[in-house]
Amino acid sequence: MGLFQSREPAPAPADDEWAGTPLSAPPDSPDIHFVSSSQPADSMTFTSLFTGVKPPVLMHDHPGYTGDDVRAIEATLLATGLPLELVRVVLDRALIWTSCHRYNRSEFTVPSSGEARAARGQEWTLVQQEREVGHRLPAEGGDAFYLVSAPLGCDGDDWYEGAGRVAVDGGGTSSEGREESTDAPRRRFWPRAVVITTLSKDQGWANEQRLYGRYEGSWTWFQVALLRDGVEVPGSRHDVQRNVTAGQHFKEHRTVLGASHPLLKAAREGDRIVLYARAMYPGWVNYVRKASIMVHGAPFPPL
Repeated sequence: MGLFQSREPAPAPADDEWAGTPLSAPPDSPDIHFVSSSQPADSMTFTSLFTGVKPPVLMHDHPGYTGDDVRAIEATLLATGLPLELVRVVLDRALIWTSCHRYNRSEFTVPSSGEARAARGQEWTLVQQEREVGHRLPAEGGDAFYLVSAPLGCDGDDWYEGAGRVAVDGGGTSSEGREESTDAPRRRFWPRAVVITTLSKDQGWANEQRLYGRYEGSWTWFQVALLRDGVEVPGSRHDVQRNVTAGQHFKEHRTVLGASHPLLKAAREGDRIVLYARAMYPGWVNYVRKASIMVHGAPFPPL
């Protein structure tokens, strides 16, 4: 399936489903798996209508397995006498991976020129993320960051408090191939898939009516890139999804990047993934209502 094609609309997700759901099936393609769309759900959950409590605007959680869980399951299978290589194949095929989930519910407007704007009272979501990164990120000229993941390797375990270090492969050899001292931290995370989910629309009109309702000719879209030490890694930007041209409603799109996608192949433990909202040419505006980044990984390299 092409990047800018869409499957049949899926049922609208309940708002609390944005709390994160582990990947339920392995990607069909190692690069970009699928793009699906649906009509949006209401911005409040059913229970919030009675309690008055709204879901968090900016959230970080770990649905599914933690790194300790994966290592414990691996140890249990090894105790049966199965070889390590087979055990890890089983873990991968069964999608026994860690999951780190980050989402942003703040409404965001990205015009093709001028400064991007968060909804009043929600500007703090961008400020907080920049403080975590430690650097200013693009926010104008049709190119604005909206969401930044936790550092790659964050899996819900206490050991990751030192995230952001330079990782070393399990054999005590750096990614450049040179020998490292035994005191160097060993790599403990390899990404398997990244799920990007967006809820967005464009300005609702376009000059060419023949393009209405199609992805062709759309000049509002999303990109992802790697941040390393707070700075974008050169050459790491990749398109992930365009809005429907002249869309009248917000639509959800979900894209899965597999382990052989260039973004994941270039990623290092401690990097972050940043999601940019884009708009180009006069009149085009990208309206974002929600987005999430789910990173799935394992404490061992792919076989």
